[in-house]
Amino acid sequence: CVCVCARFLARKQPRRSNNQKKKCRWNDLSVPNLRASARHLKQQMKMLDMRQQKPSTPDIDLVVEELRLVAELLLCACLLGQALHKHNCGPSKLPNVTRTDLANRLLPLVTRQKDLWARRNRLGGRNDSLARLEHTLKCLLDEIHSLDF
Repeated sequence: CVCVCARFLARKQPRRSNNQKKKCRWNDLSVPNLRASARHLKQQMKMLDMRQQKPSTPDIDLVVEELRLVAELLLCACLLGQALHKHNCGPSKLPNVTRTDLANRLLPLVTRQKDLWARRNRLGGRNDSLARLEHTLKCLLDEIHSLDF
């Protein structure tokens, strides 16, 4: 799930030639659909917080943390998608305020991904997962940091 979020965050649209007949999976990516997805994600995150009874599995707290991370990554992806549609450009060309806001949302999620990955998975795949998220951060922050003196 995290890799899917990172892939979405890292790319605006797939490149397609005009003669391709099959429907693109991004065709339904619109601001209203992204807003509806964001609302749904927020509702699901509230439900995670309000769970009354813990199931009997010993790793339920870790599972909830992972689900919350994925939901927050997807929410960040929805916000990025809305910004890309609004400004009709790639992540590195978004206004500085928008890029800073998105980067500030994404940065703690990258840190949490590092921690959660190490708690359940082998470290070998962590770098690939993080590289996708860090690429998005780089796209968002590169020109902002070059403006600092």
